[in-house]
Amino acid sequence: MTTGKTVFSSAPGVPRLPASVEKVYTTSTALLRFGPNARLTTQVLGVGSVDPEGGWHGTLYLKGGGDPTFGSRSFDRSAYRTGATMQQLVANLIRTTGITSVSGRIVGDESYFDSLRGTPPYGYRASSWVEGELSALIYDRGLANPQGSAFQRRPALFATQQFVAALKKKSFICSQPIRAARLKSTALVDDLLAFGKSARPLLDWGWAAIIDER
Repeated sequence: MTTGKTVFSSAPGVPRLPASVEKVYTTSTALLRFGPNARLTTQVLGVGSVDPEGGWHGTLYLKGGGDPTFGSRSFDRSAYRTGATMQQLVANLIRTTGITSVSGRIVGDESYFDSLRGTPPYGYRASSWVEGELSALIYDRGLANPQGSAFQRRPALFATQQFVAALKKKSFICSQPIRAARLKSTALVDDLLAFGKSARPLLDWGWAAIIDER
């Protein structure tokens, strides 16, 4: 990948649409830039405190890092088998922090990417033929059903709702509203400024998904 030597060519002077060949040079570029050990992480971060009983008081941020493999157990079994599931995220969170309840807001943050849901050939709209739905915080590739015939309307909000549901299955008490981080929200800017000053990582969870994607 560093010598510049041509390994194979066939009619190299004929212009062609790249089609799936594009995967070769985008993956190669990602490997060269980030390295084979790069991780696209989904993080849980917080601004707040833990009381003596293990209750969290404050805001939790579910921050997406663009991991396309993140989702449910059934999705993981059928698509990737990496283990990057919401259930594992919550299990690791509980084991790492020891928190037993959450009182405060839970915010889904997809601001690591822009708000376009697809690629140029599809008018930047989501397409199940290519990648599903694009978002930095994506759950089951943004698909709303196992058949892949519909998309989630708000991927970050959907992922955050799944996070809350997974917490509740672990007998958590969750109060206060769920929000999805929007790039256009002025309130979010204030939240993130405060978050940047005082947040501490509660959990950092992700997989080396660079080859599969993205």
